[in-house]
This record gives sequence, C-alpha cells and structure tokens, in this order.
Amino acid sequence: MVHPQGQFPAGVKGTFFGYSGNKNTPYIGVTFETSEGIITAYQWLSDAALEITQKALVNCGWDGNDIEELSARPEMLAGNEVWITIKHETWEGKIQAKVAFINKEEYTGGGDPSDMPSDFASRINTLMGGKSGAAPKATTKQEKKSVDGAYDKDDEIPF
Repeated sequence: MVHPQGQFPAGVKGTFFGYSGNKNTPYIGVTFETSEGIITAYQWLSDAALEITQKALVNCGWDGNDIEELSARPEMLAGNEVWITIKHETWEGKIQAKVAFINKEEYTGGGDPSDMPSDFASRINTLMGGKSGAAPKATTKQEKKSVDGAYDKDDEIPF
C-alpha cells in the first residue's frame, strides 16, 4: 500500500546511513510513523543537498553539533514529533510515496523555521574523512541499522 499524499504529523522512529544504488551517493535515512503507516525520508549528503539535509535533521530534533552521533545512536531522534509532506511520484511505472518536506510544525507557508549552524558542510566533510561522496561510517544495505527494523534488504531506492 502506498502512503497517501498530504501533510501528516509524524513521530521520528530512527535514522541510518547508507548509499544510493546507482550513483553511490551517501544519505541519512530518517524513518517516520504517521497515522497511515511508516515511511522513510532519504536526506542526501551531497554538496548540493547539504543545506536541505541540515534543515530536515534540525527539524527532526538534531541539535546540529555532532552528526557522528546520528550514526552511533540511530535512536537519538526517536520520539520527536514533526510534520511531513508526502508526495507521490511515478518511477518505472509505479506510484511511490516520497517525503518531500520535514517541518517542525504544520506548514502554512512562508518563512524559514530554523537557524542553521553555518559550518554544517565542513562537519559533513570531516565526518566523511575529507572524501566527498563517501558516507560516514557507512554500512551496506544488509548491515544498515534501523530502530524499527522496517528495512527490507530487497528495497531499492530509485536513484
């Protein structure tokens, strides 16, 4: 069953690090539970996406100080409440639900809800050992840590 589109209050269940299947792009997965089910957001750790990833993680309750802690403690953000916007996309002829936005509260338009630390990109670079394109303490799909255990090793991220 595909998660419905729209805005939903959601509880954070946990985080995990991984890589996309095709381009090997590192990401942080954030798993949410809504009234409609469980869904995961993939927050990319590429140079182009760092600002969006930073805002999303802060909105989930990350303090912005130590991203390594998210790897060491995947349950760190568990229990925090957010609002997520889910949109449907078609990939290879199938409709899939995607977390498009993560906000601290229900989105009503306008404004930037967070004041981000200015050195987020350098923290990611340090965490990745100075190597662009390598995820911190990255794991394979089979080794991925997930608080809710909802990860299915046959799942593929469509990128």
